[in-house]
Amino acid sequence: WTKPKTVSAMPFPKFPQVLRKYLDLSRACILQWQCIAPALKQSQPEGENRMEQLVVKMFGNPFVSAAGQKVTFSYRKADALLYYMLVKKRAARGELAGLLWEESDAGSALKNLRHAIYTIRKGLGMEIFSAGQLAVLELDPKLSIQCDLYEFLEKGELSAYQGEFLEGFSLPHAGLFDEWLTEQRNLLHTQYLKRLLAEEMEHVAELAVPLTAEAHAGKSWAEAKG
Repeated sequence: WTKPKTVSAMPFPKFPQVLRKYLDLSRACILQWQCIAPALKQSQPEGENRMEQLVVKMFGNPFVSAAGQKVTFSYRKADALLYYMLVKKRAARGELAGLLWEESDAGSALKNLRHAIYTIRKGLGMEIFSAGQLAVLELDPKLSIQCDLYEFLEKGELSAYQGEFLEGFSLPHAGLFDEWLTEQRNLLHTQYLKRLLAEEMEHVAELAVPLTAEAHAGKSWAEAKG
């Protein structure tokens, strides 16, 4: 009988010490994140919160404000581009260049378009157009705008129509834009008159119902008395 060889026991890792090491490391990472997170939050733009503060008035004298402050662009065609995009929401860059700079060659018109986009971004203090669009310009779908035009078109608010569309606004040497503007003014004014007439007719019909009922009751009473 041969005595079996003694197998030396393998050293087990010291799990409590290892676990404590990782716990200490995790705790240090959490503390570090808690210190830098507020600074990161303050350094980031307020994206959607600022976007929701965009207010545009397009009936009567036009008016634009961002974060409660009136915005005036130094470049008048930036105003025209903003108004057009608020109506269309998406348009080809070539279409916009031809609309606003019809007398310029394609290269110059597109360069002017980029300048107008920059002017809008700088004036509003926020990015309102979708990124990564090379051939088209599109309003950011997440953009929240308070606009009387939307209240009139989407909610049917007749009270939102407070005057001619972009009253008093025009562009020199931009015949195509002026044609579009005239078309929009006529279209919106016609819609307003039709809705106003329909509302008045509905109101008259509501008043006519009790009058008809009273007349019928009076006739029945007269017949019964006679």
